[in-house]
Amino acid sequence: LIIPFFYSDYLNQPDRGLLIAKTEYKSGIDKLDDLPEDSYKDAASHLRLLQDNIRMWEKIIAEAEVEASESYVDASSDLRSPQNQDQLETI
Repeated sequence: LIIPFFYSDYLNQPDRGLLIAKTEYKSGIDKLDDLPEDSYKDAASHLRLLQDNIRMWEKIIAEAEVEASESYVDASSDLRSPQNQDQLETI
């Protein structure tokens, strides 16, 4: 749980944190059935937390992508405004 948080929150690389979290989650699920019952409960709890974080990061990344594409569209439409066209033609 710590490494994905480090990438997402401290290095501001949520996509990298998400990739690591998904890899850890898959690995944990694969090993879950081999654990004794007391360890199984703890591991399952950690995996649920990791899964919740994965969903949260996916949502954050998706929202950031939408925001970035909206900013791009806004910037593109600004370039096509009549005032900017006049400025571009003089260049």
